[in-house]
Amino acid sequence: TKLPDDVGATVTFYFSGTANDGTSYGPSSTLPENAGEYSWTVSLTDMKNFEVFTGTDANGGAGSFTIQKKPLTVPELDYLSFTYNKQDQAPAPKVPVKENDPYTFSVTEQKDVGDDYTAAFTLKDVDNYKWETPDEGSGVTVDGAVATYTWEIVKASVTVPTLTSKEYNGQPQKADISSDLYTAEQRNDWSNAGNYNVTLTLSDSTNYKWEDGTVTDGDNDEKTTVTFIITQKKVEIIWSNTTLTYNGKNQAPTATINNKIDKDDVSLSVSGAQTNAGTSYTATAELSGDDKDNYTLDGAENTTCSFTISPAEIGVEGTLSIAGWTYGDKANEPGGVTLDDDTNALLGTATATFKYEYKLSS
Repeated sequence: TKLPDDVGATVTFYFSGTANDGTSYGPSSTLPENAGEYSWTVSLTDMKNFEVFTGTDANGGAGSFTIQKKPLTVPELDYLSFTYNKQDQAPAPKVPVKENDPYTFSVTEQKDVGDDYTAAFTLKDVDNYKWETPDEGSGVTVDGAVATYTWEIVKASVTVPTLTSKEYNGQPQKADISSDLYTAEQRNDWSNAGNYNVTLTLSDSTNYKWEDGTVTDGDNDEKTTVTFIITQKKVEIIWSNTTLTYNGKNQAPTATINNKIDKDDVSLSVSGAQTNAGTSYTATAELSGDDKDNYTLDGAENTTCSFTISPAEIGVEGTLSIAGWTYGDKANEPGGVTLDDDTNALLGTATATFKYEYKLSS
């Protein structure tokens, strides 16, 4: 440094000290760059009116100073949590690390589920740099030159399937289940219509979990239960004898099951029978029999049927005869007329009306 001309002296600062890495520095008129503890002195030379002195003299100047380490914020990672996908995975810095950055990044890819995997940023020059204290909850810890993140791979979720139901067919049936993620436990005697429990077990419960968190075996989260339904067989109905003739008794059409399993004890009973002749009667089919619970009329077509009862046609056949009648006597009842039993039942008493004509004999 050049002082005013009347002083005529040159001022020179000298620096010396020890860097953080233990390297000695100076004395040098150039400022040190590395972090460490340093001192300085001043020297006046080419004095015109003053005595030459240095900082160590009584009238000189001297002091000390510290170059602190440069603080760095720990870089952020893109993800700290991954879902198992059968592939190797690992987090990466949001901003890619360049060769001239003062730190390096290291991580080992992982495939299986775990919650204690680590990724680290390491300072290249710990003597001149330091990590800032990370925020609480940031997921990073600092130990000297190393800033460590903890990351995880969580279990993949498996959707609990909805099993397709099957219609009763009289034979043992099982649910159609095919997956490499779980196995199914089913019985071999599910034949009747009803609901049946199927137990599903994860093939790899280390890396998978049930999506809905269902647990059916205590703390064993690898199992869950789903329902398999064998539905009732929808009945196909055939009606017959829908036009009837009056006979004095209750009558109704006949209903039969067209798709019944041969071995089953099931049939259709009919309600709505009528006695008198008419054209607007309705009959209703109803299930009966020991195996009726395996069948249903819900959704079936023509569970009712219209039918008619026609009036009975009555005819009396016979030949009237008055054979053996003598004039002056009481007329005999005509003979030769016969009513069958059904006609008698319907009519009660049949009456024939006749007359006698007088004819002179020659």
